[in-house]
Amino acid sequence: MGRIAVLDPETVNRVAAGEVVERPASVVKELVENALDAGATEVTVVVKGKELEAITVADNGCGIAEEDVLLAFERHATSKISSSADLEQVRTLGFRGEALPSIAAVARVSLKTKVAGALGGTLVEIEGGRVANFTAAGAPAGTTVTVRDLFYNTPARRKFLSAAKTESALIADTVARLALAQPGVSLRFLSGERELFRTPGTGLLPAVKAIYGEMLAETLIPVNAQAEGVRVEGFIGRPALARTTRRAQTLVINGRFVKHAGLTAAVYGAYGTLLPTGKHPFFVLHLTVEGGLVDVNVHPQKLAVRFSREKQVAGLVRGAVKAALFGGVNLIPGAGLAPAAPADERCLPDWGSVLRRFSRREGPAGSTGWRPESAQGAFDESALFTKEAAPGYGAAFPRLQYLGSLHHTYLLASGPEGLYLVDQHAAHERVLFEEFKVDLAHGGVAGQLLVEPLPIAVDAADLPAVTEDLARYGFVVEPFGEGTYLLRAAPAGLAVDQARLLVADLMACLAAGDSVSREREALASMACHGAVKAGEHLAPAEAAALLERLGRCAEPFTCPHGRPTAVCISREELERRFGRR
Repeated sequence: MGRIAVLDPETVNRVAAGEVVERPASVVKELVENALDAGATEVTVVVKGKELEAITVADNGCGIAEEDVLLAFERHATSKISSSADLEQVRTLGFRGEALPSIAAVARVSLKTKVAGALGGTLVEIEGGRVANFTAAGAPAGTTVTVRDLFYNTPARRKFLSAAKTESALIADTVARLALAQPGVSLRFLSGERELFRTPGTGLLPAVKAIYGEMLAETLIPVNAQAEGVRVEGFIGRPALARTTRRAQTLVINGRFVKHAGLTAAVYGAYGTLLPTGKHPFFVLHLTVEGGLVDVNVHPQKLAVRFSREKQVAGLVRGAVKAALFGGVNLIPGAGLAPAAPADERCLPDWGSVLRRFSRREGPAGSTGWRPESAQGAFDESALFTKEAAPGYGAAFPRLQYLGSLHHTYLLASGPEGLYLVDQHAAHERVLFEEFKVDLAHGGVAGQLLVEPLPIAVDAADLPAVTEDLARYGFVVEPFGEGTYLLRAAPAGLAVDQARLLVADLMACLAAGDSVSREREALASMACHGAVKAGEHLAPAEAAALLERLGRCAEPFTCPHGRPTAVCISREELERRFGRR
């Protein structure tokens, strides 16, 4: 007797349910997406019970005709596509026709629906995939689905759910992201009788305010850019809003909340050193992509997508976020929230020319073809701005007037919004980091011969591989007898004892990692060793000059390691402290 057998329909349904219905939040996602595809302008999600015994999703969409109600619970039955050709231009959130049958296979489901204009509605109740009741019923226009006792007939699945509190938090996250993905729809979320939030359906910013609060929303920075076939818009958080988890990150592609490592990495790349290690940025970003450039049919829960031009799309996202961060906003913690004066128009990106330069191949006059995948290069957001236009990226670092020093560590300065405290070490680190970076891009850091060569201890195995790189960073190291090496030159301005400490760190950076991260770590190490330390005295002229140099930096708000260079105590805060408000 053969060992291969065709599974019975009940087992097949439960297997399919395992792909689509992972946990209660999956149920909410599938039902809300069905409501949105039905044209709903108002959707209400209600969870009840300490153990989430019931989940209800009600909408005012088009409803389901009586003759289609039972068919909606059949696998691969859908009104959203009719042939394989439709998969190339999917414009709905769902299209596989597996949500309702998958949920019904592992729960007790009741669905009440009515088509607008019909005399009456229809009620169907299904338990474990079997129809228990089918009857006419009074109902408002739209559809209401209630799911009870999820996984009641698959105890192993139920056993591996997290605690009810955790599952409830996941549902809340899911509903919030669905609301942010479809800001033109009013989405209401209740836990029992308590309303947790309600979005008005009037746009993305009102949705963000409804979910995260008015105060947070007012601190966000808008993002808006487009190139042929792709548009990115939304909001990002200031570095001070960075969190210890990624929960406050929403990426939407063509109205669908997705997870995409490449695009998320592009956002992080745009923040660069604005983020301390272990911190994660806040963002809500919408991408609108022409259907032929994106494939959404790659994941059972529709959480993943593929792009035919992924590097270009990621480059656009990175450039757009970077332009928003350094396009005229004061990012100093505590500074006022209103954007500074607009950056010079010459600093604003021309997205078409940027992509033509970095993402396309040259062709005949008028040709606008993308470069083949095999020839794609990395996107360089430095092309968004020119050195001649303005220092850096048009960063809104205020002009500061030096007042004095606190503990020989913090420079006190007056600025347009109040009192500023500048960390002299972090500020000098940033200045040196960017100066070294410019030098490296123009041939190398200037080295200065030491009056007396300095014996140093280095790893002889690594030295041959990095000798040339060391010279680019201003160091000349030569062998001097067996097992002995001499440091003959070091970057100008670096003290001898600092040079001795730095050369070993620099070799370790250069011997490991990819070229980009290796260069960044090396320059950061050089800047850290060369910067004035906390507790060191700076003369008033030196302190004032440091503030001036910091203001000319491309990314003046943090040191290369992500620590803020300055904080602001606003005038309003000072007046409040002194009882003037």
